[in-house]
Amino acid sequence: MDFASQFTSYEEEAFRLECYPEYRVSGEWEVFQDYLKTGAVPANDPDFESYLKDVKSMIAKGCRHIRTRILPEPMTDYVRFETKFGYMRNADAGSDVRMIPHDHPLTPEWKSFKDFWLFDRKRLFHMKYEDDGSYIGAEFCTDPDIVAEANKIRDDIMTAALPLSSVL
Repeated sequence: MDFASQFTSYEEEAFRLECYPEYRVSGEWEVFQDYLKTGAVPANDPDFESYLKDVKSMIAKGCRHIRTRILPEPMTDYVRFETKFGYMRNADAGSDVRMIPHDHPLTPEWKSFKDFWLFDRKRLFHMKYEDDGSYIGAEFCTDPDIVAEANKIRDDIMTAALPLSSVL
């Protein structure tokens, strides 16, 4: 199953859980390095703008786009950058962006499941990264028990996570 096509073909909801303290994704990593030097994020990044256009299009169709983030302790420069560069702009595009305190009692369980995207509560992609956060790829999961577990985690997180606006 093609991962990239999921962002423009889901019918109800795209849900993302992010657990790593930082991500070394091509293109974004370079922007992060500039942020460390200048403290500024670019106003316009063509790849990210294309992604946000898809987000807005799906939301205009009545779909939900949800991003959730387990906050590291201590807070990292990367998460500060990610909030300014990504999360705030996702929220402005209509995404439901939520943060999970690192000390929430279920955080260890959620982190052990690792990062994932869940589309329409039935198509699960595990996001694969090296230990340093370098992106490996997305792995489609067909095991119904694991998809059910992802849905339980999604539901628990939606109850526990705080809206982005409350942590800024």
